[in-house]
Parts: sequence; C-alpha cells; structure tokens
Amino acid sequence: MPRIPLQDLNCAFYLYPSRAAAESGLAVGGSGFWVAITSLRVPEFWWLYGVSNQHVVHRSGASVIRANSKDGGLKIIEAEPTDWIEHPGGHDVAILPIEGNNQPTDIEVMQVSPGMFVTREDVRLEVFGVGDEVYMIGRFINHEGRVRNTPSARFGNISMLPGEPIYIDAKRPAQESFAVELRSSCGYSASPVFVHANVARNYRPSAFGPDALLGVHWGNIVEPWNVETKIIKKAIQSGLAADERKVDQVSANTGMNGVVPAWRLMELLEMPKFKAVREADEEVQLVRL
Repeated sequence: MPRIPLQDLNCAFYLYPSRAAAESGLAVGGSGFWVAITSLRVPEFWWLYGVSNQHVVHRSGASVIRANSKDGGLKIIEAEPTDWIEHPGGHDVAILPIEGNNQPTDIEVMQVSPGMFVTREDVRLEVFGVGDEVYMIGRFINHEGRVRNTPSARFGNISMLPGEPIYIDAKRPAQESFAVELRSSCGYSASPVFVHANVARNYRPSAFGPDALLGVHWGNIVEPWNVETKIIKKAIQSGLAADERKVDQVSANTGMNGVVPAWRLMELLEMPKFKAVREADEEVQLVRL
C-alpha cells in the first residue's frame, strides 16, 4: 500500500450528539467525510456535503460535525439529525448540504469528488475486485485527538463483491454491500473506504492519485461467541459431584465489515431536490459573471 499524504486525512471529520460533546471530545458518535460536486458551468464553484451513516446521525443522534480549522484549532458545525437526508432506499448513508456553496474559508477540507466513486460498471469490468487493497480514514475513538482531530487510517482487502444483502445486526436491515476484511472498531462508522486502483483512470482527481472511493463503512459483521460458566453442584440422589453448564453469549467482531457501495451515495447526491438547488445556484452565479 503506498503512503497516504497527510493532507488526505482531512477528508474525514468527527460526529457528536452536541456542541459540548464535540468540544470536550466525548467518546461517542462516529465519523464522516466531505464530498464536493464541481460545477461544470461556473469556474471554481462547487457544492460541499457532509457524508455519514443514517444510523450515526439519526438513530444515535450524532449530527454535530467537528472538523479541523485552518487556524490550527477546531471548527464546530451544528446540525440537527433532521438536517441530514438519508437514502430513500434504506441504505445506511446520509448527507448534509453545507451552507455557503463553494469552498469554506475556515476549514481544512480535502474533499472527495464523484469522479472517484467506484461504479457498478467498474465491478462488472473487473477494474476492482476481490483481493484489492483498501484503506479507510476515520476516528479512532480511543485516541482521536482533543485539540485537533487526528484521523487514522486502517487497512485491509476486498473480500466479497456486492450480491446478496449483508446482515449486520437486528437494528438495521440487511443491505447491498462490499464485504471487506478491515481492522475496524467503534468510532469508524461512516468512514470513507478507498480502494487502491490497479488500473488508474484519467478522470480521477489527482488529490487521491489513482485511488477510488469504494463506499461508506456501515458496520462490523459480528458472530455470537459462547461464554461458558461451569457451576459445580452435588447430585442429591447419587451423592456425586456433577457439572451444570450455564452459557451466555457475546457478539464478537469477525474482522469482516460492510461497506455501502459508492454508487448508493451517488444516488443520494443525484436526488432531484439536491440537483434543483445546484441548478438554481448555478443560474445565480452565471448572472454575476
């Protein structure tokens, strides 16, 4: 795996349930990342969106963004869970349009662009496939950085291409996903997962080199492990000691993770309500030129 440039880590931000939790670095919430759509009609004009999981911002209520500011501190962007728009098809992804179209002047942003998104056609043509190296950038909640966000990268490989929906837990429906062998843990929900491309395509932005966005991390695939406690009792009739077994279960991380395909994020960004806003903004900007 090639080295990841430090500036690329600023594609990620952290999410908390409140401003107070964000400012104190409370160990709750999850991750997110920036996506920008560039105008094809207005030079140097684009729209910025925050991306996360539906279960992070809606079910867990972690809707407040904490990002790094250009002055060396932190920037808090307050938002309500209802401000985040989820995928209408139930896929575990949600987006937040950032007010003030075009580049924020006070946040360190390394945005991902739709030109980097892995498509169904990429999978069909085997541009990407099982065994390809992947990495994600997100929040290591045990050592996330208090004065500044310090996103970390974790690494792995594609294990299975999307097919039958993947089940993770009873709180969320099974859904179309890449299965990725990836060293993940609590806090990395909604991290962007990138695949190191074996075949670079010219339209991919140079900021991330040939790498492409595989999708959005949405959960660890777990399995039940038995925890057995042996209780020794005396058998009254026989007078002999007998073993009585009590079995409890815990959920264990298999190391396999579900990743919402990037094309599902693209569907959300292309919803008519968002396209209409972008088209209206472009008309305003064209008049000003």
